[in-house]
Amino acid sequence: MTGAGGTTPVVVVTGFLGSGKTTALAHLLRDPRLENSAVIVNEFGEVGLDHGLMEVIDRDIVLLPQGCVCCALSGDLAATLEKLSLQRATGDVPAFERVILETTGLADPAPVIQTILERSMVLCGYRLGSVLTTVDTVNASRTLERHSEARRQVAVADRLFLTKTDLADREKIDAVSRELRRLNPLAPIQMIAHGAIDPAWILAAEHDDVALPAPGRGRDGAFGHAAQPSTLVVRFDEPVPYAALSAWMGHLVGNHGERLLRVKGVVAVTEQRQPIAIHGVQHLFHPPRILNAWPAGVSSSTIVMILDGVDPGAIRSSAPDYGLQPA
Repeated sequence: MTGAGGTTPVVVVTGFLGSGKTTALAHLLRDPRLENSAVIVNEFGEVGLDHGLMEVIDRDIVLLPQGCVCCALSGDLAATLEKLSLQRATGDVPAFERVILETTGLADPAPVIQTILERSMVLCGYRLGSVLTTVDTVNASRTLERHSEARRQVAVADRLFLTKTDLADREKIDAVSRELRRLNPLAPIQMIAHGAIDPAWILAAEHDDVALPAPGRGRDGAFGHAAQPSTLVVRFDEPVPYAALSAWMGHLVGNHGERLLRVKGVVAVTEQRQPIAIHGVQHLFHPPRILNAWPAGVSSSTIVMILDGVDPGAIRSSAPDYGLQPA
């Protein structure tokens, strides 16, 4: 069994060093609701696995007691995903329904997301699910100030998890929450302690790869100072020609490329009845996906852009050059 459209969602779990993502992953792997998952980690030893019960399938893959496939990242991510896809097809590993990918703490998430969006991954039956980011409440302010990777991890997240909240007072938690809101005003924030993420968040993440702010929610423009990522929400009241949309996206990629941390949207195009979902990271855009219906809470074309050092006003003002009129 796979996710929507016959594809397997890849849920990315990221977060800076010491933010608690490995603890959260170990907690999740003990929950029966996440049976039939494939989990990709950097090293088996980093996650609290029950080595006495797991079954070794090959050097890089083990089968956990609850039926999860755990795969050590061997070589690049694309090769690991392709290997899992082949082994699922041949029956060498169980027919997993989702992939949960834990990134390294120092990773810029953009290249990871780009890999999942690549055409070869589509052909292997994968699609990008949500990006979940853990943030250490105690050290968040210092980490975000010093490390651009940490700021990017927060900026591209679909959901944010504040960890170690049991070690911080209310004032600290509120201050960190405000800081996260400046970097990413749209992602829901969930407070957790001891890595106890509710698996329902993971299961929901399989289906909200096109979840967007409803009309009237979210603010357009820059958040924080110029050195930090900013968020832009662009809406269109009427269906737009696909050729014009594609040309505008091409312009943005050509002129801003690596500064487009993430672009995702649901757009009504004049050529068909159903809306399309678009996903992009920096220079790479996923082939548009036709949706059966509009996502919950969204009834008109909405594109969310996470920008790094780009004036949101310049992005918006370029749309009319391609015959597009933002609302």
